[in-house]
Amino acid sequence: MQANPLSLASKIYWALGLIAALLLTANIVVFYYDERSLAEGLVKDNMQTLASNYFDSVNAMMLTGSMANRKIIQDKLLQENDIVEARIIRGDKTREFYGDGFSDQRAIDEFERKALQGIAGFRMNEQGDQHVLEYIMPVKAMENYRGTNCLGCHQAKQGEVLGAVKISYDLGRVDGEIRRSVMLGAGAQLLLIIICFALLSLTFHRLVLRRLNRLKGTIRKVEEDMDLSREIKVHHDDELGAVSKALNAMMSKFKDSFLAVSDASDRLVDSATSLDKISSLTKEAVLSQKRGTDSVASAINELDASAHAVRSNTRDAAEKSEAANNSASESLTLVTKTRQGIFLLRDTVESNAGKIEELGKKTQEVGGVLDVITGIAEQTNLLALNAAIEAARAGPQGKGFAVVADEVRQLATRTRESIDQIQDTIEALQSDAKSAVKSMHDVRHQANEKASDVEAVADLLDGITEQIKVLDGLNIQIASATEQQNQAADEINQNVVSIAQVAEQSSEDAVRGKQISEGLLELAYNLNKLLQQFNLGK
Repeated sequence: MQANPLSLASKIYWALGLIAALLLTANIVVFYYDERSLAEGLVKDNMQTLASNYFDSVNAMMLTGSMANRKIIQDKLLQENDIVEARIIRGDKTREFYGDGFSDQRAIDEFERKALQGIAGFRMNEQGDQHVLEYIMPVKAMENYRGTNCLGCHQAKQGEVLGAVKISYDLGRVDGEIRRSVMLGAGAQLLLIIICFALLSLTFHRLVLRRLNRLKGTIRKVEEDMDLSREIKVHHDDELGAVSKALNAMMSKFKDSFLAVSDASDRLVDSATSLDKISSLTKEAVLSQKRGTDSVASAINELDASAHAVRSNTRDAAEKSEAANNSASESLTLVTKTRQGIFLLRDTVESNAGKIEELGKKTQEVGGVLDVITGIAEQTNLLALNAAIEAARAGPQGKGFAVVADEVRQLATRTRESIDQIQDTIEALQSDAKSAVKSMHDVRHQANEKASDVEAVADLLDGITEQIKVLDGLNIQIASATEQQNQAADEINQNVVSIAQVAEQSSEDAVRGKQISEGLLELAYNLNKLLQQFNLGK
């Protein structure tokens, strides 16, 4: 919507001019109708007087017997200024006694006929360019009309209408005088209005427009320079002065508000800068935490893999321990059979005394084999001891025990091979027992000794079996602990994954926080720049 191009002064001047024109028009109209009403009243009074005088003059001629000269009076009246008609209209009673009279003494319209009925009145009649006021006065029969008895002359009754007097007056001159008077009054009023308008305009310009322009200039300076410290000078304690004071108070409040906003903006910039730095540090810390969490997750994965490997190795160790236990049991069985064979050999030697000599030869071979068995037993003892030591040292890993178990298995194998050799030798001894020539007592003594050695080996194998059972229990405990470790590692891995996800989310939040802090810092700088455009006088 476009602004009105007219200024406030123009609007006020136009309004005052319109009011003055309306007042002038109203005054002219009222004055014109008042003058016209007054003039018409005077004319009517004058016409009534003329009508009465006209009839009195005719009545006097009637009394003096000079009615034949009544036309002279009519002509004299018509020579009066503005009189355009003067007539005496005869009624029926008068025409009955005195005839119709002149041609203009007859009623010619309804207005005149009503007068013959006793109705007086005025009528405004337009006759061409003439503005004519007509008055008609009924003449009634009266016993005493100004000293004259009309009843005797006209043979009429009291109040009977004998005729009427009609006077017509041209109002043209009166209208002209009225128009001239109205024009003079309108001119005087117009001059007075112009003088008042000029004085009012001068006063309005000095008391209002000049101060409004000064107020507008100050506000425009504030707008152009954005100087809120500027004040409007107040010289008058009136409405405009109150407006100026209110504007000064408003600009002062604006200045105080902008100063507070400026201080808050400075603090906001500092806070935003600190927040941006903290956001940067937080972002780096969160990223570092994320990297650390990733490292922990990798380590936990490796730990979980190691735990699975330990569990697998523990299962392998348990299986190998079980195999070693089975081998030891088989070795113990074989040793028992060997002991029984030795006892059988002893009995056989006793029963086959004839072959003692040949048996002595084979006994040497048996002694060599038994030496091997003895060495194996001793080595087995040492290995069993080493296996116990290694099992104690192995702890959860149990790698050393696997080596010992393997050695025990090899020794058991060698023991079995030696026993096989013993069996072969015994069989040879049995086949050659008939030809053995050895002292039965020596053979028996040696057989008893070897039986004792075999029993010792059996005891050692039995101890090894018990130790293997203990190791089996340890393996079971290790497997259980490893399983718990795997479960704990899985839980830790899940927690670490959750922590990694939280760290990832925290990283994204930190990046968004960094972006928000940068945006806040930029807004704070922009606000500070906007505030710096204002001159706050600080």
